[in-house]
Amino acid sequence: MVTPGSMGVLVRTLFIVLFCLMLHLFTYSLLVASFLVSTLMPGGSYK
Repeated sequence: MVTPGSMGVLVRTLFIVLFCLMLHLFTYSLLVASFLVSTLMPGGSYK
């Protein structure tokens, strides 16, 4: 039996997990983008 209280906690937990996932994906894509830019740019720090 699912009570409204536990349902609210479940929804809140799901939102937090989704938010963390989106944050990680955003940070990862930013890191990859900056790495690609520094690699492809002439005179970049990465050879």
